[in-house]
Amino acid sequence: VFANAKTRGFNIEDTHMTDPSKLSTLLSIVAMAWAYRCASQIKRDKAIRRKTHRRAEKSGFRVGFDTLKR
Repeated sequence: VFANAKTRGFNIEDTHMTDPSKLSTLLSIVAMAWAYRCASQIKRDKAIRRKTHRRAEKSGFRVGFDTLKR
């Protein structure tokens, strides 16, 4: 994850940010985008189960977030 954040894709060091609160916000946005991307990849492979009232069992973001945690 560290290598991907630095040189293999996100290039976070190219932002030249030094303010911790701004850097924290940027990393939060990157993490949310990453979770969304994981969820969309999983949705392509396997559909999210639906409950009896036809709503998804978990949100797309939640599926991606759980995948990242694993």
